[in-house]
Amino acid sequence: MKLYPAEVRISRQVPFDAYAPPLQRKLTHALLRVFGRPVRCEVCGAVLFRTVPTVWRGRLKLLGAEREFVQADWDKVNRLVFRHVEADRCRASTR
Repeated sequence: MKLYPAEVRISRQVPFDAYAPPLQRKLTHALLRVFGRPVRCEVCGAVLFRTVPTVWRGRLKLLGAEREFVQADWDKVNRLVFRHVEADRCRASTR
């Protein structure tokens, strides 16, 4: 039996738009700038990325989070929180 930790890490896989045509990449970034919601670090409050959350076939997809290296955890039943993985990138660790 395999036990999984309560925290989930979004890995540094190849982003979905890494091999996309430049026009599609620009369109995706423009849509994220207009419709994307900022996701902030729970500890320091810095913006980690902008995303458009969607649920597809029972999975939560965060368009725009593919390039970021963050730590995700369920704070409450319906609340997902994010933190910096690298301590030197979090402003609260330098205070």
